[in-house]
Amino acid sequence: MDFNPDEIEEKISKFKDQVQVMNEKHGAIFKSTDPMVQKDLTSTR
Repeated sequence: MDFNPDEIEEKISKFKDQVQVMNEKHGAIFKSTDPMVQKDLTSTR
């Protein structure tokens, strides 16, 4: 399988956007288990 870095990057940023939206909607109810995402979320506060 060939991986397109741009495609993966796009999927990651889309996922992070979704996490961000969910986090804003539900506040602290939604916690990501991914440390990197969690760090991103806490740093935006």
